[in-house]
Amino acid sequence: TPTVIAVNKSDLPRASDTGVARLLEGAPALDVSARTGVGLDALRSALRSACGGDISARGEGVGLAVIANERQRDALMRTRDALRDALDAVASHRVADVVATDLRAALGALGEITGESVTADALAAIFARFCIGK
Repeated sequence: TPTVIAVNKSDLPRASDTGVARLLEGAPALDVSARTGVGLDALRSALRSACGGDISARGEGVGLAVIANERQRDALMRTRDALRDALDAVASHRVADVVATDLRAALGALGEITGESVTADALAAIFARFCIGK
């Protein structure tokens, strides 16, 4: 599996790189600074390379998705299924309400990833994984 390791906060002094060196185990690392932007072009280039080259050259409508966790994967699968249902409804000449319902479901599932819609399950997952103080 291609690996790209970015070590952020290169604009700050480091006390020791031993922890980073242990993490890398011989893999090259890119020093970047999200604050200043230094190293971001090299990071983008390394990511393109790891993904098999220029993503835009793969064709119209083809892109790259990074799925951070199982919840996002589930939301993307539900988005795909709802869009397929909407296309089937259009092909079957069903009433517009059926198509609209499928499209709303797709937008809702996609919104769970973008943060535009939040379900009770997503909130429960957030509170279970993070300590949120008062």
